[in-house]
Amino acid sequence: MVDALQDKFWAIRQKALNRVDPANPAALAAIVKIAENDPEPSVRATAIEALGETGDKQYVPIIQKSLSADQAYSIVGAALSALTKLDPAAAVVASQSLQNDDSDALTATLAELYAQNPDRANLTFFEKRMGKVDYMAAFSFFENYQKFLTGLGDVVLIDSGIENLKAVSLNLETSEFRRFATTKAIADIRNYFREKGDTAKVESLQKILGEIKEKETDSTLKLYYDMFDTP
Repeated sequence: MVDALQDKFWAIRQKALNRVDPANPAALAAIVKIAENDPEPSVRATAIEALGETGDKQYVPIIQKSLSADQAYSIVGAALSALTKLDPAAAVVASQSLQNDDSDALTATLAELYAQNPDRANLTFFEKRMGKVDYMAAFSFFENYQKFLTGLGDVVLIDSGIENLKAVSLNLETSEFRRFATTKAIADIRNYFREKGDTAKVESLQKILGEIKEKETDSTLKLYYDMFDTP
């Protein structure tokens, strides 16, 4: 496997990365080299992810070098995820230069990072992206949005976020993926207040969920929404 990490064919190097034991010093040395300069983006991204799994902060400088604008999205995404595991504060700082990227390639990674490290300064990121994210990506995005809001713990911001989610849930012209994801996020926020013992807020959110279900025209979604009625 260590020899395979140096194979000329990128697919062999990729397979070796998925199977090699990074506890082997020779293998780890090879992984570092691949993470620094492998010509195949997917292989380099896998090596960067492997460095993030080591838990060793000595690899932070190598990972940070992979966050430059001239790198492939797969490499930048892997580097940001790896940096989040090794140094979350550094990852948040590094992410600021990535927020204005027009591509959706980094949206999921940034949303997860900000959900884990909630800061009001990153609220605009969610508000700008929520109108675009769709299909399966909507589930993780809106889940991270509600985690971000409840992580902040600011009731005013949470209420504003609930209104944003509700607007999507009631918009029958948007996709079923988005409607379901936002409705689930509202239910999760309700559960947050339930755990805090705020019965008034729970009742208010329960009414919103009832309104969404009543106005929904998709029979399948209505069935799914039944699960949110469980006290």
